[in-house]
Amino acid sequence: MKVLLVAYEFPPILAAQSLRWFYLANGLAEAGVQVHVVCPNMPAAPPFPVNLDARIITHRIWPGPFVGISQKLALRANRGLQLQTAAEVSDSQPWLLRGYQFARKLLDWVIYPDVRTEWYPFARAKVNELLVRGGFDALISSHEPAVDLFVGWAAKRRFGVPWVVDMGDPLLTPYSPRWRRKLDLYVERSIVRQADAIWVTTPSVAELLAQRHGADLESRCVVIPQ
Repeated sequence: MKVLLVAYEFPPILAAQSLRWFYLANGLAEAGVQVHVVCPNMPAAPPFPVNLDARIITHRIWPGPFVGISQKLALRANRGLQLQTAAEVSDSQPWLLRGYQFARKLLDWVIYPDVRTEWYPFARAKVNELLVRGGFDALISSHEPAVDLFVGWAAKRRFGVPWVVDMGDPLLTPYSPRWRRKLDLYVERSIVRQADAIWVTTPSVAELLAQRHGADLESRCVVIPQ
Protein backbone atom coordinates (compact mmCIF):
# COMPACT_ATOMS: atom_id res chain seq x y z
CA MET A 1 0.00 0.00 0.00
CA LYS A 2 1.19 3.52 -0.84
CA VAL A 3 -0.14 6.69 0.78
CA LEU A 4 0.53 10.40 0.34
CA LEU A 5 0.39 12.59 3.45
CA VAL A 6 0.01 16.38 3.35
CA ALA A 7 1.26 17.76 6.66
CA TYR A 8 2.39 21.33 7.28
CA GLU A 9 3.37 20.45 10.83
CA PHE A 10 5.83 17.60 10.39
CA PRO A 11 9.30 16.94 11.82
CA PRO A 12 11.56 18.87 12.33
CA ILE A 13 8.77 21.24 13.47
CA LEU A 14 8.15 20.77 17.19
CA ALA A 15 4.36 20.85 17.63
CA ALA A 16 1.58 18.55 18.79
CA GLN A 17 0.45 17.62 15.28
CA SER A 18 4.06 17.12 14.19
CA LEU A 19 4.60 14.65 17.02
CA ARG A 20 1.35 12.90 16.15
CA TRP A 21 2.48 12.38 12.59
CA PHE A 22 5.96 11.33 13.67
CA TYR A 23 4.40 8.37 15.47
CA LEU A 24 1.68 7.63 12.89
CA ALA A 25 4.05 7.84 9.89
CA ASN A 26 6.61 5.62 11.61
CA GLY A 27 3.86 3.18 12.53
CA LEU A 28 2.59 3.01 8.96
CA ALA A 29 6.11 2.46 7.63
CA GLU A 30 6.72 -0.31 10.16
CA ALA A 31 3.45 -1.94 9.00
CA GLY A 32 4.80 -2.05 5.43
CA VAL A 33 2.97 1.01 4.06
CA GLN A 34 5.00 3.17 1.67
CA VAL A 35 4.61 6.71 3.03
CA HIS A 36 5.29 9.86 1.01
CA VAL A 37 4.99 13.18 2.85
CA VAL A 38 4.53 16.64 1.33
CA CYS A 39 5.59 19.14 3.99
CA PRO A 40 7.19 22.59 4.15
CA ASN A 41 10.95 23.00 4.07
CA MET A 42 11.58 24.26 7.60
CA PRO A 43 14.94 24.63 9.37
CA ALA A 44 15.56 22.37 12.35
CA ALA A 45 16.04 24.84 15.19
CA PRO A 46 16.20 23.19 17.64
CA PRO A 47 16.82 19.82 15.96
CA PHE A 48 14.02 17.24 16.16
CA PRO A 49 15.09 14.90 18.99
CA VAL A 50 14.39 11.57 17.23
CA ASN A 51 14.68 10.23 13.69
CA LEU A 52 11.96 9.36 11.21
CA ASP A 53 11.84 5.86 9.80
CA ALA A 54 14.29 5.83 6.89
CA ARG A 55 11.61 4.35 4.60
CA ILE A 56 9.47 7.51 4.80
CA ILE A 57 9.96 9.68 1.70
CA THR A 58 9.62 13.43 2.34
CA HIS A 59 9.01 16.08 -0.32
CA ARG A 60 9.93 19.38 1.35
CA ILE A 61 8.41 22.40 -0.36
CA TRP A 62 9.00 26.12 0.10
CA PRO A 63 6.49 27.31 2.76
CA GLY A 64 5.68 30.55 0.90
CA PRO A 65 6.97 34.12 0.79
CA PHE A 66 6.21 35.37 4.31
CA VAL A 67 7.23 32.29 6.30
CA GLY A 68 10.07 31.38 3.93
CA ILE A 69 11.67 34.82 3.84
CA SER A 70 11.13 35.53 7.55
CA GLN A 71 12.81 32.23 8.41
CA LYS A 72 15.84 33.08 6.30
CA LEU A 73 16.08 36.51 7.90
CA ALA A 74 15.71 34.99 11.38
CA LEU A 75 18.47 32.47 10.75
CA ARG A 76 20.73 35.20 9.40
CA ALA A 77 19.93 37.43 12.38
CA ASN A 78 20.61 34.61 14.83
CA ARG A 79 24.02 34.02 13.29
CA GLY A 80 24.76 37.72 13.71
CA LEU A 81 23.46 37.79 17.28
CA GLN A 82 25.86 35.03 18.25
CA LEU A 83 28.68 37.52 17.70
CA GLN A 84 27.11 40.18 19.95
CA THR A 85 27.17 40.63 23.69
CA ALA A 86 24.14 39.71 25.82
CA ALA A 87 23.30 43.41 26.29
CA GLU A 88 23.35 44.02 22.54
CA VAL A 89 21.10 41.02 21.94
CA SER A 90 18.52 42.22 24.48
CA ASP A 91 18.46 45.63 22.78
CA SER A 92 18.08 44.39 19.20
CA GLN A 93 16.07 41.17 19.32
CA PRO A 94 12.74 42.55 20.66
CA TRP A 95 12.42 44.93 17.70
CA LEU A 96 12.79 42.05 15.27
CA LEU A 97 10.34 39.92 17.21
CA ARG A 98 7.72 42.64 17.51
CA GLY A 99 7.97 43.45 13.81
CA TYR A 100 7.52 39.80 12.88
CA GLN A 101 4.58 39.36 15.27
CA PHE A 102 2.82 42.46 13.93
CA ALA A 103 3.24 41.37 10.30
CA ARG A 104 2.08 37.84 11.04
CA LYS A 105 -0.97 39.01 12.97
CA LEU A 106 -1.92 41.30 10.10
CA LEU A 107 -1.54 38.53 7.50
CA ASP A 108 -3.53 36.13 9.69
CA TRP A 109 -6.45 38.55 9.31
CA VAL A 110 -5.97 38.94 5.56
CA ILE A 111 -5.39 35.29 4.58
CA TYR A 112 -8.01 32.65 5.45
CA PRO A 113 -7.74 31.15 8.00
CA ASP A 114 -4.13 32.21 8.66
CA VAL A 115 -0.86 33.06 6.91
CA ARG A 116 0.15 29.40 6.51
CA THR A 117 -2.38 29.14 3.67
CA GLU A 118 0.30 30.82 1.52
CA TRP A 119 1.81 27.32 1.24
CA TYR A 120 -1.25 26.14 -0.73
CA PRO A 121 -0.12 26.72 -4.37
CA PHE A 122 3.32 25.20 -3.77
CA ALA A 123 2.01 22.15 -1.91
CA ARG A 124 -0.83 21.64 -4.39
CA ALA A 125 1.58 21.70 -7.35
CA LYS A 126 3.73 19.01 -5.72
CA VAL A 127 0.73 16.85 -4.77
CA ASN A 128 -0.61 17.12 -8.33
CA GLU A 129 2.78 16.10 -9.71
CA LEU A 130 2.93 13.03 -7.47
CA LEU A 131 -0.66 11.97 -8.12
CA VAL A 132 -0.23 12.31 -11.89
CA ARG A 133 2.53 9.72 -11.64
CA GLY A 134 -0.04 7.46 -9.99
CA GLY A 135 0.30 4.50 -7.68
CA PHE A 136 -1.15 6.06 -4.53
CA ASP A 137 -3.90 4.19 -2.74
CA ALA A 138 -4.94 7.09 -0.50
CA LEU A 139 -4.28 10.73 0.28
CA ILE A 140 -4.20 11.89 3.91
CA SER A 141 -4.59 15.50 5.00
CA SER A 142 -3.40 16.47 8.45
CA HIS A 143 -5.00 19.32 10.41
CA GLU A 144 -4.18 21.77 11.62
CA PRO A 145 -3.33 24.02 9.85
CA ALA A 146 -6.27 24.12 7.47
CA VAL A 147 -4.03 24.51 4.41
CA ASP A 148 -3.47 20.73 4.56
CA LEU A 149 -7.22 20.23 4.18
CA PHE A 150 -7.43 22.67 1.26
CA VAL A 151 -4.66 20.83 -0.62
CA GLY A 152 -6.34 17.46 -0.04
CA TRP A 153 -9.76 18.83 -0.98
CA ALA A 154 -8.44 20.09 -4.31
CA ALA A 155 -6.74 16.76 -5.02
CA LYS A 156 -9.91 14.84 -4.16
CA ARG A 157 -11.93 16.93 -6.62
CA ARG A 158 -9.38 16.59 -9.42
CA PHE A 159 -8.16 13.00 -9.05
CA GLY A 160 -10.91 11.27 -7.07
CA VAL A 161 -8.28 9.64 -4.86
CA PRO A 162 -9.59 8.15 -1.58
CA TRP A 163 -9.19 10.95 0.95
CA VAL A 164 -8.59 10.60 4.67
CA VAL A 165 -8.84 13.70 6.88
CA ASP A 166 -6.99 13.59 10.19
CA MET A 167 -9.20 16.25 11.69
CA GLY A 168 -7.62 16.91 15.08
CA ASP A 169 -9.65 19.95 16.13
CA PRO A 170 -12.71 20.92 14.06
CA LEU A 171 -12.34 24.01 11.88
CA LEU A 172 -15.05 25.76 13.86
CA THR A 173 -13.78 26.04 17.43
CA PRO A 174 -14.66 28.17 20.47
CA TYR A 175 -11.60 30.32 19.73
CA SER A 176 -12.54 30.98 16.08
CA PRO A 177 -12.96 34.74 15.49
CA ARG A 178 -16.63 35.75 15.42
CA TRP A 179 -16.36 37.30 11.96
CA ARG A 180 -15.46 34.01 10.31
CA ARG A 181 -17.47 31.41 12.24
CA LYS A 182 -20.07 30.97 9.49
CA LEU A 183 -17.29 30.53 6.95
CA ASP A 184 -15.49 28.04 9.20
CA LEU A 185 -18.69 26.03 9.54
CA TYR A 186 -19.30 26.03 5.78
CA VAL A 187 -15.73 24.93 4.99
CA GLU A 188 -15.80 22.28 7.71
CA ARG A 189 -19.08 20.88 6.36
CA SER A 190 -17.79 20.81 2.78
CA ILE A 191 -14.60 19.01 3.76
CA VAL A 192 -16.09 16.31 6.00
CA ARG A 193 -18.75 15.53 3.41
CA GLN A 194 -16.08 15.02 0.73
CA ALA A 195 -13.76 12.93 2.93
CA ASP A 196 -13.90 9.16 2.61
CA ALA A 197 -12.72 8.71 6.19
CA ILE A 198 -12.17 11.05 9.12
CA TRP A 199 -9.66 10.44 11.89
CA VAL A 200 -10.35 12.12 15.21
CA THR A 201 -8.53 12.06 18.53
CA THR A 202 -11.54 11.51 20.83
CA PRO A 203 -15.10 10.15 20.50
CA SER A 204 -16.42 13.58 21.54
CA VAL A 205 -15.01 15.14 18.34
CA ALA A 206 -16.78 12.49 16.24
CA GLU A 207 -20.03 13.20 18.11
CA LEU A 208 -19.66 16.95 17.60
CA LEU A 209 -19.07 16.57 13.86
CA ALA A 210 -22.10 14.26 13.60
CA GLN A 211 -24.27 16.79 15.44
CA ARG A 212 -23.19 19.55 13.08
CA HIS A 213 -23.20 17.72 9.76
CA GLY A 214 -25.40 14.64 10.02
CA ALA A 215 -25.55 11.42 12.05
CA ASP A 216 -24.23 9.36 9.12
CA LEU A 217 -20.89 11.11 9.49
CA GLU A 218 -20.05 9.24 12.67
CA SER A 219 -19.78 5.96 10.74
CA ARG A 220 -16.85 7.42 8.77
CA CYS A 221 -15.00 8.59 11.88
CA VAL A 222 -12.16 6.55 13.35
CA VAL A 223 -10.75 7.45 16.77
CA ILE A 224 -6.92 7.48 16.88
CA PRO A 225 -5.90 9.02 20.23
CA GLN A 226 -2.90 11.27 20.62
